Amino acid sequence: ATLAQWQAALRSVTYTDTAISPDTATRTIGFTVNDGVRNSTTLTRAVTVTDTDQTPVISTGSIGSASFVSGDNAPSTPVAIDNGLTLSDLDNPTLASATVQIGSGFHAGEDVLAFTNDGATMGNIAARYDASTGTLTLTSAGASATLAQWQAALRSVTYVDTAVIPATATRTIGFSVNDGTKSAAPLSRNVTVTATHQTLSIDTGDTTVPYTASGDASATVAVGAGITLTDLNATAPTSATVSFGGTFDPQHDVLAFAPGGATGNITASYDAARGVLTLTSNGATATLAQWQAALAAVSYRDTQVEHADSTRTLVFAFGDGTASSAPATRTLEITGVPQPVGTPILPPSQPDRLREPAVVAPPPVLPLGRGNPLIVTSANGSSDNVSNPLIVLNAFDMPQQISPIAPRTTFTFAAQGARADTLGGTHVAQLDSIVPRGVDVAVPAARTLPAADVHPLPQAGSGFALNVVPLLQAPAAHDAAQGGADIAVTLSDGAPLPSWLHYDPVRGVLTGTPPNGLHSVRITLLVRDAAGNVTRRDVVVRFDAPGAPATAAPARDAAKPAARPHAALPPAKASLAAQFANAHAALHVARQEAAAPDGQHAAVEHHS
Repeated sequence: ATLAQWQAALRSVTYTDTAISPDTATRTIGFTVNDGVRNSTTLTRAVTVTDTDQTPVISTGSIGSASFVSGDNAPSTPVAIDNGLTLSDLDNPTLASATVQIGSGFHAGEDVLAFTNDGATMGNIAARYDASTGTLTLTSAGASATLAQWQAALRSVTYVDTAVIPATATRTIGFSVNDGTKSAAPLSRNVTVTATHQTLSIDTGDTTVPYTASGDASATVAVGAGITLTDLNATAPTSATVSFGGTFDPQHDVLAFAPGGATGNITASYDAARGVLTLTSNGATATLAQWQAALAAVSYRDTQVEHADSTRTLVFAFGDGTASSAPATRTLEITGVPQPVGTPILPPSQPDRLREPAVVAPPPVLPLGRGNPLIVTSANGSSDNVSNPLIVLNAFDMPQQISPIAPRTTFTFAAQGARADTLGGTHVAQLDSIVPRGVDVAVPAARTLPAADVHPLPQAGSGFALNVVPLLQAPAAHDAAQGGADIAVTLSDGAPLPSWLHYDPVRGVLTGTPPNGLHSVRITLLVRDAAGNVTRRDVVVRFDAPGAPATAAPARDAAKPAARPHAALPPAKASLAAQFANAHAALHVARQEAAAPDGQHAAVEHHS
């Protein structure tokens, strides 16, 4: 090689220190050449070494974006931004600080970044959040926290939007660390935000609503007063329901709504078969305050007299067109009224002068109810076991001359088992033995007419009217129309008519307004004329227009228990037991006494 070639070769010789943090002492490098015989003198060259600080590096193994979903009527749950974040620094085992900042999509006053040191894996790292800029600053006193501690700390940083209905723009969040000299290049991570539709909430409190079941039409109670509605959405409710949970009797329990100025355009409809009151707002324009007032305008009524205490559970629910509230309940405590207490009626005192015997006719026979002949219809229209529980029967003692009154035999009926259609534990021997011998009672005639299907005469609105007298087609019916006999109208199972049905005994007309969805009702007509002849007919009253296609039976008919055998009026028998049953515990007995010594006759009249 020529001198020029050697010169070029020596000029290209290089030096490097392969250490990440090299020793900074100056290196002295010598050059020597040889021509084959002798070496040249050595030429030295000094090389200075400078240690360069290594920049920390942030990376992540996470894929996609983090996802935040706001809470439903509850504080939102913070979400970890990046739990796959990793850190490295080639020349520093510790770091001094870090920053996490929300960039695009930031909403001041709503967006929050947070860090909590677990006290075990995060060293002495602490944090401070600037809500105005969306920046979380983390520091380590003395820059003593290790890379592993910083990595655990940054992985635990969370994001939350504290707004009830947050803005759904994606948030871009950047991470950076500093080793005291250099800062790492920022790592960006996206967080998607989903706003949850807030469900309506209902607070019924611990209130229990008291109610006395007296059967009075004006005896109603507000069941929604004091209930609080909460709707965190921008839109108010669109509908609501109030219904019965558990025990429900369609013949007794009724819900109603009384609109007023405070209830806006809210209207209601009641399904009597299911016991559901539905409230709606036309165009969904009613405000939350108007819905609150509407709840306070909902009332309950028991159409019958109750003698036993009971409870009802009322269920309230709301919807706003998107979601429905969780049902809320309120308890209704129903207090029954005491059973009426009867008073024995004593026979009149004997006059000084005996009179001609007087025959007292038995009272008009009333319709039987619930399959038990010992049932009386009370003044308010309800049927119960013996309403006057104390009944006194005077024994047929032998005629007495003017002298002290002989002892009387008394039978007492106890008002027990009122709900079970029994006379409780009271037992009375057969009463035939106390009927006067020789008393002959004619057996009245009884007949049953074929069942009839009728369409009543429509009235204003959805009401109807039906003249029941022609349906009986018997002389007894004519007598009833003329006031000579009574027509009794009950449901086909012997139960009293519901509150929406009314029978006018003076005109012989059945009227009413059927509940929505009810297409027919089955009734029984009973009449006894003055001679005791009985006529009965079962009638189906249909509310659909004549000729309309058959309508499926409503849910109430499907769920209705099989009708109990109707307590038909039995023919009279020559026994006081039959008379007692037919007169519903009202006994009137008179008999001819033996002739008095002065030729006069004595009359003894027994009342109950």
